Amino acid sequence: MKKWIAVLVAVALVFGAVGTVGSESWASSQDLKKYQEQLKKLQSDMKRIDEQQRKLTSNQKSVVKKIGSIEDSIRSVEAEMESIAEQIEMTEGTLNTTLMELANAESKIVEKKDTLNQRLRVMYKTGHVGYLEVLLGSFNFEDMLSRMDMLQKIYEHDTTLLEYMQQQRDLVEEKKKSLEEQKASLVSLKTNLSSKQVKLSSDLVSLDAEQKNLKKDIKALEAQEDRLNEDAKKITSLIASLKTNEKYVGGKMMFPTPGYTRITSPFGNRLHPVYKTYKMHTGIDIAAPSGAKIVAALDGTVIYSDWFGGYGKVIMIDHGGGIVTLYAHCSSLVVKSGTKVTKGQTVAKVGTTGVSTGAHLHFEVRQNGKYVNPVPWVSK
Repeated sequence: MKKWIAVLVAVALVFGAVGTVGSESWASSQDLKKYQEQLKKLQSDMKRIDEQQRKLTSNQKSVVKKIGSIEDSIRSVEAEMESIAEQIEMTEGTLNTTLMELANAESKIVEKKDTLNQRLRVMYKTGHVGYLEVLLGSFNFEDMLSRMDMLQKIYEHDTTLLEYMQQQRDLVEEKKKSLEEQKASLVSLKTNLSSKQVKLSSDLVSLDAEQKNLKKDIKALEAQEDRLNEDAKKITSLIASLKTNEKYVGGKMMFPTPGYTRITSPFGNRLHPVYKTYKMHTGIDIAAPSGAKIVAALDGTVIYSDWFGGYGKVIMIDHGGGIVTLYAHCSSLVVKSGTKVTKGQTVAKVGTTGVSTGAHLHFEVRQNGKYVNPVPWVSK
C-alpha cells in the first residue's frame, strides 16, 4: 500500500508541476528531465507487476497442465481397474468350473477305486477257489487259459483307467492352482491401482487448491494493473501536454510496419489474450515477425523511448497539435527520447516484450491524451 501511495504522490507532483508550464511552449529541458525521472519510477512498479503477472500466469499454465495430466492418469487407472475387475470375474468363473471338474474327477476316482478294491477283495477271498471255478467252468484247457487271461486283462484295464483318472485329476488340480495364482495377482494389481487412484485424487485436490490461489493472486495483480493503467493514462496526458511549438501538419499517416498490414486485433473492447478478461484495447495489433522494422507514422519528436509496464519496450512520438503515436512490445528501440524523426524512419523493431502472446506491433494514436481508433489515421 505504501508503494502505491508513493506512486500516486509522484503522479500528483507531476501534475502539480504541469500546471506551472505554459501551454504555448515546451517545458524546459530541466523540467522534462524531472518528469521523465518521475515516470521511470512509476514505470519500475509497472515492470515489477508485469514480471509477477508473467510468473503467476506461467505457474497457472503449469498447474493446468498437471491437472490435465492427472485427470488423464485417473481415467487410465479407472479403465485399467475396470478391465481387471472383468478379468477377475472371468477368472473366478473359470475357477468355479475347474473346481466342479476337480470334484467330478475325484468322485470318479473314488468310485473306480471302490470298484477295483471290491474286485480285489473278492479275488482275495475266493483265492484258489476262484481259479478252481474257472478251471471247472472251462470247457477245455484252452478255454481255461482264455478265461484267466480275461480276468488279468480286466484287472490291468481297471488299474490303467485309475491311473489315467488320477493324472486327469492332477491336471485339473494344476489348473486350479494356476487360476488361483492368476486371481491373486489380479487382486493385488487392482489393490495397487486403487492406491494409485487415491494418491492421484489427493494430488488433484492439492492442485485444484493451488489453481484457486493462483487465480486469486492473478486477480489481485490485475486490480493493481488497472490502477497502473489509470496512472498510465495520466502520464499520457502529461506527455501530451508537453507540446512543442510545432503544429500538426495533417495528412495521412503511413502504416508503421512496411510490408505487414494485417490487423489481428482491432481497436475497442475485447477479451484479453493473456488475462482472459474483457478490457479496452486502446490500439490495433499488427501481425509482423520478430525483428521487422517499425517506422514513424509521421514526422515528429520522440518523447518516450524505454520500457513502459505491460507495453514492454515503447516508442512515443509527438507529431504536434496534440497528436501522439505509440509503438509497443518492441524487441529493440532504435531512437532515443528527444530525437527528431521523419515519416518512414525506422524507430524500433517488432518484438513481444511486456504482456504479449507473440511477436506483433501494438500501435496507438492519441489525440489530446485520449485514445482514438488508429485505422482512419493510417493508409496502407
